[in-house]
Amino acid sequence: MTIARTGETFEMGRVLSRAFGAIGRNFGLFLGLALILAGIPHLLTALWRVSVQDPSHPGGAPAIIALVAGSLLGIVSGAILQVAITRATVTDLVGEKPAFGACLKAGLALILPMIGLSILAGLGVGLAMILLIIPGIMLFVAWSVAVPAYVQERIGITDSLGRSRALTKGARWKIFGLFLVYAIAVFILNLPVGFMVAAFHASPYLAVAFSTLVSVLGTMVLVTMQATMYVELRDVKEGVSPKELEAIFA
Repeated sequence: MTIARTGETFEMGRVLSRAFGAIGRNFGLFLGLALILAGIPHLLTALWRVSVQDPSHPGGAPAIIALVAGSLLGIVSGAILQVAITRATVTDLVGEKPAFGACLKAGLALILPMIGLSILAGLGVGLAMILLIIPGIMLFVAWSVAVPAYVQERIGITDSLGRSRALTKGARWKIFGLFLVYAIAVFILNLPVGFMVAAFHASPYLAVAFSTLVSVLGTMVLVTMQATMYVELRDVKEGVSPKELEAIFA
């Protein structure tokens, strides 16, 4: 039976260090996964927005098809991406080299339950946001490690949400702080998009390209950060090292 490490608490710095360390050591793999599984859906929906906003190029059926295809592809590819990057992150943290094919295979193997988990969590947080914003945010924080919990522990969808609530208890304000820092960073990175369009009348397609790049990098960092948050919480609260997590996954 594992026990929590005496005197240790959830550390934001350690989470970020692990996340950026994993990305830095495997930048090509992480970027490739994010480009394929996050960049393409974002690009499709962004191009749809441009087409319907341009009066000289009415949207019509092709634009609607692009929106639907981009949305559906985003749900499916997002589910695969979360598992693939979780797999890659844990593999890296035990000192091994993650492989693109193995990570992608892991994502494909869990695609259906991950879609279900994403939809269930999204509906729950969305409903809470409609009723009251603050409870919605806190529910998002409480469920923030449900995906890695499901991937690593192979428990049920609803069980993974409960598991996430249990793991994040006592550390939610720090986790909220991490998400706040992330949101501010993404906001700052997106500022040049509006600036380019407004100040220089740049082509909207240039803005699409830049926003897609920000989306790819932002999604890559976010999913990796959630995986390292889970590793940190298991390590601190239960004494389970990354190596033990990898053994469970295998």
